[in-house]
Amino acid sequence: MVRPPVQAEQSVDDLLAGRLSVKTRDEMEKEFSADAADMSAVSDFAQRSGFQVKETRPSERRLLVEGTVQQINEAFEIHLSYFAGPNGSFLSYDGPLTAPADVSERILAVLGLHRELAAKPR
Repeated sequence: MVRPPVQAEQSVDDLLAGRLSVKTRDEMEKEFSADAADMSAVSDFAQRSGFQVKETRPSERRLLVEGTVQQINEAFEIHLSYFAGPNGSFLSYDGPLTAPADVSERILAVLGLHRELAAKPR
């Protein structure tokens, strides 16, 4: 996920303080969509790292990329593997995710690298 644009944070603050008027879906999409430069920089990083960029969705601030475990490990300087847990094995990684300085501040989240059950049955 790509970081939200700066004006989006102010809009959220205004909304919570009751200072924001009702907006149309198009207005909200324009205001909260990822900045084109951020999307481009993150897409370029993904391609330089060997990933295939499958989809870009600025309105969701999301890029869908596909790559090998080796490409993921090298791009983010992690070790992606299966680990043993109390409910069986799960996919995750060792260490913090890192990215080059030109994109690290633009990346809000990298999703899909940790697959452990988040909820337990009651």
